Amino acid sequence: MKKISLIAVLLILATPVSVKADTGISLTLRDMVWEYTHYPKEVEETAEETVDTAEVDLLARLIYCESNTLEEEAQIYTGSVALNRVSSDKFPNTLEEVIYQKGQYACTGKLYSITPTKRQYEIAEELLKSGSSIPETVVFQSEFRQGSGVWKIIENTFYCYL
Repeated sequence: MKKISLIAVLLILATPVSVKADTGISLTLRDMVWEYTHYPKEVEETAEETVDTAEVDLLARLIYCESNTLEEEAQIYTGSVALNRVSSDKFPNTLEEVIYQKGQYACTGKLYSITPTKRQYEIAEELLKSGSSIPETVVFQSEFRQGSGVWKIIENTFYCYL
């Protein structure tokens, strides 16, 4: 909702002007202010979503380390698997904890010795803003089948259900 100064509100409410609408209904400015603040608008104002830059950096590095040689679709799925794990009650609750969980991602030792591409940073940011692009129960990504079944295979990478 837009902010209106107190003086402006008092002036509006104190003004004895009425408006004739096409319907013949007479509205005071006080009525107009009430309608503006109490009825839903057709177009909602949305704030620009912000994401933690450290999380963008970490997710971009994971995408690079795990799937840099794969097509973009696989890179999006790699980032989505990590986000699905954060959302799952079977894994830690933060991206950092998910990535560094013992026995999960083999590349953690080299995350800060590589440089993701601009596109990998864009993918990471978009995923953090809009969420995973794959089914929420797809939480495994590996060169072999695991979990309860395979959702999709891209090149030699399996994306599997919990």
